[in-house]
Amino acid sequence: MQNKINKNKYLMYVLIVILAVLTTLSFLLYAQINKKVSQTVEYKKEVAGDQAVLASSLDISKKINDVDSVTQKLNSLYVSEDKAVAFIEEVESIAKRNNVLVEISSVDLKKFVADEKNKDEIEHGNLKMIVSTKGEWSKVVGFLKEIEAMPYGVKVENSKMNFSESEKSGYWSLVFSLNAITN
Repeated sequence: MQNKINKNKYLMYVLIVILAVLTTLSFLLYAQINKKVSQTVEYKKEVAGDQAVLASSLDISKKINDVDSVTQKLNSLYVSEDKAVAFIEEVESIAKRNNVLVEISSVDLKKFVADEKNKDEIEHGNLKMIVSTKGEWSKVVGFLKEIEAMPYGVKVENSKMNFSESEKSGYWSLVFSLNAITN
């Protein structure tokens, strides 16, 4: 019987050791899982931070594209100095399309400097001309509307309109100063 008790004690010790090993393994497994959960939380924080940086970068990129778009629109308002002749020809083409006579005179191209210290750095200029036109009322007004709607920074100033009668019929004459921004 003593042998049986010793055997039972032995089995009990083995069971206690097995339980201790299982408890230790359970604790280690719990610690590993807890560590992985903590790492996952940190990764989520990093990803959220990266997403915020990405969103900010996309926002900045969009703003840069917006600035580029506005810059292109502003640049399209300028008549480049080498395109001054083409601009004058476009004015003549508008007159022809509206069936009015046109005469362009006193063409003057001025350049303005951004800073008196740096006279080599020209910021912009002005192409100024005197435009005289003759035709029927509706055609002269149509010509003027198209000039004002040109896709450039143009300004019509000092306009004078007169009606003249001739032997055959009357006509309207319009004289104005046309200014265009140049770069």
